[in-house]
This record gives sequence, structure tokens and C-alpha cells, in this order.
Amino acid sequence: MHFTGYRSNFLFDLYDIFLREPSLEAYKITLLTGTDETGAQGVLPASLTVGRNFFRLDAATANPEGQDALALLTNVYGFMSTRFIGDKQEYARRVDELEHTMALGAWLFSLPSLAYFTTQFDSTSINLYGVASQLSTIEKWRENPDY
Repeated sequence: MHFTGYRSNFLFDLYDIFLREPSLEAYKITLLTGTDETGAQGVLPASLTVGRNFFRLDAATANPEGQDALALLTNVYGFMSTRFIGDKQEYARRVDELEHTMALGAWLFSLPSLAYFTTQFDSTSINLYGVASQLSTIEKWRENPDY
């Protein structure tokens, strides 16, 4: 066995954060990879489309938001696929910088608002007044199909 350098077994799964499909009842991540014209393996923009992530990002659109989403997707893939700690640190820095620029955390944690409940989710699936708090019943929330 040949040792090529330090291997990180970092357990934080960025795919779970950025690529998880918005159904909380089923755990599904869409990660599509392919080779580019140089033969290098990489992630495809189709991995990050509007209906397949909580942030509603689309890496395939040709606008500034799409370019940011593609950069985020590329860096998340780089972080998760590399074995070298220095590379992981650099990809983590890039992901953090993009997340901050795109304000994804601020957007995600602003979700539990009444306005969002009434438009994005089917109000009958949210237990607002039960014994459990709103977020503890999040797995039962269903998106409003008309939104």
C-alpha cells in the first residue's frame, strides 16, 4: 500500500446541506458527474437545479446568480471529493465566502416566518400550536404545489 499524503475523513457532509432535495420525508441528493473536454472528472451543473435543493439555486442558468451557484457547486464538489487537508481547507474557505456573499444561511434561517408558511408550504401540514415546536415537526411539512 502506497501512502500518498494526509487523508481527511472529515465527516461534515456539504452535499447534505447544499444538494439535498427539498422533501424532508425522503433523503435524496442529486449529484451528477462527468468528464470535461480535457478528460477531468467534475460535477455537472444539472446537479443543482431549482427543484432539487432547499435554496432554489440553479447552476445551469446563464446569469450572475447561476454563475455563483455553479461556483458554489464546484467548490462543494471539490471539498467533498478531495483527500488532502490543504485542499479541503481552501475549498471550505471558498464555500464559506460564497455562502456569505449569497447570504444562503440568512435566507435559510429566515424560513420560519408566517409569510413563508402561507405561501411556500401547505398550512395544514404545519403544527403551529401543538405540543411540539414548529421546527421539531419540520419533517411533516409539505410544499404548496401551487407556489
